Amino acid sequence: MGWRMKHVKGTVLFVQEGRFTLETDAGDRRLFILSHKASVEPQQLPPLQHRQAHVRVSYDDAPDLIAKLAHAVELVAE
Repeated sequence: MGWRMKHVKGTVLFVQEGRFTLETDAGDRRLFILSHKASVEPQQLPPLQHRQAHVRVSYDDAPDLIAKLAHAVELVAE
């Protein structure tokens, strides 16, 4: 069985340090924590919140956390 990254698209609602809440295109809200190996830095997240940017998050489950572990956050065309 191979490991596979999950993806979700949505709008960044709230950012605090390396954590952020995403409202998915389906209307769900999910909490993410940036992986220490993420392709973005925590300081790059607040502008996404203020612009209510539409993004694609690549993530996997963090078994010991409520939040998902984000590995990439990319702007997408709406």
